[in-house]
Amino acid sequence: MSPERLSRTATEAIVSEENTLALSLVSLWEMTIKAAKGQLELPEQSIAEVAKELSPLGIALLGLHLSDMVVLESLPPTHKDPFYRLLVAQAISHGFVLVSSDTKLGGYDTPSLW
Repeated sequence: MSPERLSRTATEAIVSEENTLALSLVSLWEMTIKAAKGQLELPEQSIAEVAKELSPLGIALLGLHLSDMVVLESLPPTHKDPFYRLLVAQAISHGFVLVSSDTKLGGYDTPSLW
């Protein structure tokens, strides 16, 4: 997503040094699939190089854990997209606030902002 498309609330939360930023491996997985289908244009570098650029920006890479799967299996099927469901499960499991403009996330018990 282009930074200019972020809401003011999301931008303020992201730039605040009080917050810990993390990008889920699930998001990189989805980006890889969409790029392979021609639905997303990635820069010349590989997804591994994209991931390496996160740390200098203060963004942690969040892996997928068994605790995420335990939460995932208890979620109602409110959202049909499996990637979003995994992101919701991770947010609940790790106590993160999910930054998303997706209005269907309101059906889950996880804090989100946009």
